[in-house]
Amino acid sequence: MIALVVAVPLVIHPRSQNLADVKDVTLGLGAAAGLGLWLVAGLAQGRLSWVRSRLNALVLAFAAWAAITIIYAQFRYVAVSEFGRLAANVGLYLLAITCLRTSKQVTRVIIAACLGSIPVSIYAFAQAMGKDFITYKVQGDVGRVFSFFGNATYFGGYLILLIPVAIALAWPKNREGQEANGAGPSRPPGRTGRGGPFDSAQGRPSGSPRGRSGVSAFTALAALLMLVSLYLSYTISGVIGLGLGVTVAASLAMLRGGRKALRVGVPAFLMGAVVLGALGLLAYRYMPKKQQRRVEKVVHFQDPYARERQLHWRTAFQLFKEKPVLGNGYGTFRAVALGRMATEWYMQQPKRRQGMLALGYAHNEYLQSLADSGLVGGVLFVAMLLAGLGLAIKVFWRAEDPTWRHLGLAVAVAFIAFYFQNFFGVTFRQTGAVTFFWLWLAMLAVAGAGLAKGGSESGAPSVGELRFRRLSLAGVAVAALAVAAALVVLAWMVITPVRASALVRASEKAALNAKDALGAGQMQTAAQWFAASAAIARKAVEMCPYSATGYYQLAFAEAQLGQFEPTPEAKQAQLEKAVAANRRALALMPGSGPMYYSLGVTYKLLGKLAEAEVAFREAVRLTPTIFEHQAGMAEVLLAEGKLKEAESYARKVAHMARRNPKVYILLRDIHRAQGDFDAMLRDVKAAARVAPKDPALQGQVAEVLLERKQYREALDACQKWVSLAPESAAAYGALGFAQYKLGQVEAARASLEKALSLDANERQARLCLARVLLALNRPEAAVQHLTYLAVNYPDTPEGRAARAAIERARQRTAADRQRGLLAPGVRGAARHG
Repeated sequence: MIALVVAVPLVIHPRSQNLADVKDVTLGLGAAAGLGLWLVAGLAQGRLSWVRSRLNALVLAFAAWAAITIIYAQFRYVAVSEFGRLAANVGLYLLAITCLRTSKQVTRVIIAACLGSIPVSIYAFAQAMGKDFITYKVQGDVGRVFSFFGNATYFGGYLILLIPVAIALAWPKNREGQEANGAGPSRPPGRTGRGGPFDSAQGRPSGSPRGRSGVSAFTALAALLMLVSLYLSYTISGVIGLGLGVTVAASLAMLRGGRKALRVGVPAFLMGAVVLGALGLLAYRYMPKKQQRRVEKVVHFQDPYARERQLHWRTAFQLFKEKPVLGNGYGTFRAVALGRMATEWYMQQPKRRQGMLALGYAHNEYLQSLADSGLVGGVLFVAMLLAGLGLAIKVFWRAEDPTWRHLGLAVAVAFIAFYFQNFFGVTFRQTGAVTFFWLWLAMLAVAGAGLAKGGSESGAPSVGELRFRRLSLAGVAVAALAVAAALVVLAWMVITPVRASALVRASEKAALNAKDALGAGQMQTAAQWFAASAAIARKAVEMCPYSATGYYQLAFAEAQLGQFEPTPEAKQAQLEKAVAANRRALALMPGSGPMYYSLGVTYKLLGKLAEAEVAFREAVRLTPTIFEHQAGMAEVLLAEGKLKEAESYARKVAHMARRNPKVYILLRDIHRAQGDFDAMLRDVKAAARVAPKDPALQGQVAEVLLERKQYREALDACQKWVSLAPESAAAYGALGFAQYKLGQVEAARASLEKALSLDANERQARLCLARVLLALNRPEAAVQHLTYLAVNYPDTPEGRAARAAIERARQRTAADRQRGLLAPGVRGAARHG
């Protein structure tokens, strides 16, 4: 409870951005703290006791093999992370079998779970109504901190494990009377249970009838709320599994009840099936259209996620065939399979083109277990699952305490549903769902340990006990301090990665702020934000050196900072840091196309075109549908002079992003290098059509037309440019040049003078104005402009052209003086020149 109080504010805080790891941290630390208290209390008493069960051996064997696979796992950091989740759940199981002893204690656990389900279900209703009280924004998109409908499978896995148990607890409480009427074996005379809620010396339910009916009403309400939540989220595999479990449970109940139960139960079951079918059809009519379409596809065996599932299953099975005995390491499927399925993944749906493949699971827990831990781990896993289901049926069939019996049947329903759902997902690895699986498994271990070999219920579960000499008070204090220190170290180890992931998100946010500043032209502010982003990401990878996304974010920030370095040497050093971070990210996540793209961009900035080409080719291979990767490939090939191949990639980009004007600018550059000026003109016109309000694109159309000497068409383009950018000196300069070439000399002079009034450093406009003034027979003013260019910009094309014009003017002046043709005003201008 203390761990929950600490963790919940982190989860629901908008800035946490749904840090799902917090759930695992809470579970793990809570279980570890509970086991630590059990250990200290046992040392004080001189004994450690736990419930004996064959199931314990299978649980520990499965966990032990998962731990062994970490040793040879290629991606050990992933295996350790995934094993941490498993260890937390196994710790919860061990804690439960050391603490639970009676059915009454189990009942309290279930009531607490139902109590927690009520606000969760109410929140689910609010989300279904379009209301969410806790949201956050990422890049302008609103996200949910508590999102149950973002992944209905996980929510459904949580519900299908809890609903049957809640219903069992809400069952009519006059069970002793049911026993007497022949519903099952009666309790042997004189026997009393060990604290069960319906045990008493007189054979009557313990506690007041009002109290018991209150518990029944509460759990019935919770079950109803959860059923409606399941309808709202509608996870198909969970619902089908729940139906299978109910069918099996009804069959078991009728068989246990004998002929009388069969005569009554079979018609009742059929009638119930008809009623539920009618309710299902009614619910279908009021289901959202999206869910209706999904149901229709499943009914017609058209799984909307069929291609995705098949890809995951095929990849998992291939990995299993490669290492059939030992596997690749527990939980490493998401890292090992990343590069293998990336290409096909991105080709499946266009909406995936802009994202990064973050593989989570194989859509089938059993195939994933085989791929991760081989045949050994797969057999142990299935054996554990079947042992749990078998024990649930055994408890129902043999237990005399009606609480244990009803709960055993309920857990059988829940486990059948859960196992079926895991054919289409991996809810076994999701904290919200699998937590209840491990709790119910522990509950079965306790109930099963209370069954004697002859079929009667023993007075207490079979308990294993280790006795030793009691520690003194000082010894207990030392042990408590040692346990506390171990918990602190454990807490630091498990909380640090969560803190690191939060820092990575903060680094991403700083980078977004930097991009906004760049868009606003605030270069210094952008540099400060990029520096902050790099510093935060660097701290994150120091905390968690196995975070691929942390290194990826660090590489991006370092590369952007390189653009602000004042000297080439400093820029190169900064970019080399970005390369190193990028390579580290790829070592941790080698199948990531976006990370290869980032590496290619950095190499291109360094001028290492060959290395950039290799990186871009890998990015394109892994993520062929992301047009930026294709464009990066085209750009580096253009820089290398491989024009034909560059054009083929650019054509792919144009097909993928028809509405992106940058695509046509890329084609223009390629056609310019090829000398195909007609194609170049088509490209810039296409870019301007895509973004008609973009003054830069309209300016490029005008400049190409001027280069092509198509002055009449260029004049119209320049006028559009001026209308879009009335404060642009370049626009007025281009307009004046077009007017000059068309003989509109006075208009050209006005446009060029306007350009110089906006920007006195507009060299081309000044040179053109000098020519216009000469045409207007104003040589003195013309020579002044030419002299300005020659003196202030001597090494530019305009400065050299001005010097050449002045020299020609001097030569002409000298010749005219010899012939006596030079007018007095012109002589002064020539002397000044």
